[in-house]
Formats: sequence, structure tokens, C-alpha cells
Amino acid sequence: ASAIFAGNFIKAPQGYKIYLLASDREETDEGYGFRVFLEEEKRKPAFAVVSEPSGLKLALGQRGRTEFTLVAEGIPAHGSTPEKGKNAVYMIIEAANKIKKIRFRRIRPFTNTIVTPTVLGTRGDGINALPSACSLYLDVRINHKDKIPVIRKAI
Repeated sequence: ASAIFAGNFIKAPQGYKIYLLASDREETDEGYGFRVFLEEEKRKPAFAVVSEPSGLKLALGQRGRTEFTLVAEGIPAHGSTPEKGKNAVYMIIEAANKIKKIRFRRIRPFTNTIVTPTVLGTRGDGINALPSACSLYLDVRINHKDKIPVIRKAI
């Protein structure tokens, strides 16, 4: 409501347009409304104001965000003879343990880049067999100075 009210008092500088976006699904599909806006309007914004709670204090910026999905390809085998296959779950666990140890440096004024595993999935023939694949979704919050290729290499 405060953003809508404030919009009455904002005058767009020469050469700029001001848009007010009100979108939902922020936690379940982060960025959905903004993504649709960018696709439909074919615009690249110069600035953005995000109405996130900050204790009524002006906060500078927002970390960037990207996502990766790691996929381990296993060799299926019956659960009673796991030695005949290659367990993709163990491969993903090993990768997750390495990711847990990654530390990016803090570059002020923001916090450091953070890599967080959030969704784990398997693909296979059933609950009594080693999966043919295991995937791990990584939610990555990026400091303003870190670059995606560097992060990808660290992961």
C-alpha cells in the first residue's frame, strides 16, 4: 500500500518511466511477476526499488540470485545387490558435503555469496533399487562483486 501511495508523489526523471509491479508467489516462484513483466514489456530497468521489510530503514541493494542443478548419473541395481551398481545418492551426498565447505569472502556493504541446497530428487525404477540419477537444486545468493562463472567453478 505504501508503494502505491508513494507513486503519487514520484516524478519520473527525463528519459525514464516508472512502473509499479505488484506480484505474488515470491517465495514459491521467486521473480515470477518481474520475469513476466520483462518478457512482455521488453524493457531492461536501470533501477529497482524492492519493498522488502527492513525495519523502516532504507537498505541499499539486494544480492543477486542464480540457481544450479547438480545431477549425478548412477548405475541402477537392485537394493539387495548395491555393489552391482553405482549409487547416485551417495555421489550427490559427497557433492553436498563439499558445497557445505565452500566459503566466499564478504564484500561490503553486502554479505558473502551463499550456496544453499534446497531440493533433492531421484530418478529410477522404484524404492527398492539404486536410482539412475540424483539431482540437487542449489539456491545461490550472490554478492554484488562475485561472478557466476567463478561461483560455478567453486561448486
